[in-house]
Amino acid sequence: MSAPAGFTFPVPRLYASPTLILSEKTAPESSWMQRQGSRDPEARSRNRTSTAYQYITYLPGAHYGTAEDEQIVLVNHTDGPSITQDNGALGLLAIVKYFSHIPQAQRPRTLKIFLDGRHYMPGMESAHSEADWFTRHPEAKRKIVGMIQTEHLGEMDYREVDGRVNLPVMPSSLICGHAITTF
Repeated sequence: MSAPAGFTFPVPRLYASPTLILSEKTAPESSWMQRQGSRDPEARSRNRTSTAYQYITYLPGAHYGTAEDEQIVLVNHTDGPSITQDNGALGLLAIVKYFSHIPQAQRPRTLKIFLDGRHYMPGMESAHSEADWFTRHPEAKRKIVGMIQTEHLGEMDYREVDGRVNLPVMPSSLICGHAITTF
């Protein structure tokens, strides 16, 4: 099923109900809704408190632990419901693997690897700012000189044409590719 595209931020304060998005075209045709015998879906859910974690680790640079340390944040969210959203961490690991072959004394900057348990916009999610690592540790911002974010690696960009969902010619990661030019 598909629905018109839309930007979902700001992040809602309450995650207490499931979401089902249907377009005007797909709702009447939904086999799930036909089985229910209704065009008005009803969602039932239970809420449970759980703990999410933000993992942060470092690949130290030459000045790690000193006042001269400069850091590049490698960030990805790990809350996605599918491999297309969560696989950005694999891109971060590839970057870390590459730079780990360079001796620490020759790495001018530290890599701060940040796996965020939320669908992040670091420092921009006012709805859950109390859980934001940079809000709780503002001093950490002083050393940051850059940020690299990876996600949706290899994800296909599906498009609706005449009521049918079609695959594009290339993955969206090739359409929106980025390169690291300095370290």
